[in-house]
Amino acid sequence: MGVSLDALTDLVARGMIQTVEKGDVTFLSDRECYKLRFIYYLKREHHLQLAEIDHILQTHQPPYRDWRNEVQGIHS
Repeated sequence: MGVSLDALTDLVARGMIQTVEKGDVTFLSDRECYKLRFIYYLKREHHLQLAEIDHILQTHQPPYRDWRNEVQGIHS
């Protein structure tokens, strides 16, 4: 996915992403991979901060179809 371990650890610590550990290996579910891609899309394409993205994740559910209204409200 191109996400550093530090970045992933930060998102886990913030409660934005959940991982599953089996032995010494850490996994992401399909849903969490989807959220991770969405987080980086919002950062890259819409220049949102993690606090703004966290708000969107807390108030909307996958597939996040109605998030655009939220972004327009943030940038108004």
